[in-house]
Amino acid sequence: MKRILKAITGILAVCSFTVLTVLTAGAAETGEAETKVSFTVSRDGKYTLSVEASGNGVIRDGEKDIRDGIVEYQLSVGETKVFRIVPDEGYRIGRVIYEQPELSRTEDLTQQALSGEIQISMESTGAVLRVEFVPDTSSGEVGQEGSGADAARTGDTSRMLGYMAALAGAGLVLAYLSKKNKKEQQSHLD
Repeated sequence: MKRILKAITGILAVCSFTVLTVLTAGAAETGEAETKVSFTVSRDGKYTLSVEASGNGVIRDGEKDIRDGIVEYQLSVGETKVFRIVPDEGYRIGRVIYEQPELSRTEDLTQQALSGEIQISMESTGAVLRVEFVPDTSSGEVGQEGSGADAARTGDTSRMLGYMAALAGAGLVLAYLSKKNKKEQQSHLD
């Protein structure tokens, strides 16, 4: 019985190590391990709103078109900015995230963006509006091959395969140990 417990403990340790390795490798592949954001408040009491666009589309604010890059605005508390998000042909809005890191607040504005416009009213903290455009596969057409969205999707799939392999391995070892334990118990009864 002690050998079985030692074996199970060893297996669980190996599985835990495998899962942690897969998680760490996946985070490093997608670049999600760490995001550094800094905010500065200007002397005249304005806060920074960073607007980031990635993929094939444009964010319009009436004055500027933001395409694949970052634009920073200096806004006073209560000042409102209206953005219109327009994907290029063959693309769609993937995600729209509004973050206020100093307040540890994140809001998903994707549904609001699909309705046409997003209104951001500045609070007394810096903020980031991230807009991601992805290929629209609903019509059967695919956007440019090798885009960042495709690479991210591939990374997610490989991580899932790692999880499944680790779970399958653990299941096989446990099934083997269970079968061996039953045979030992059967031989002791005979």
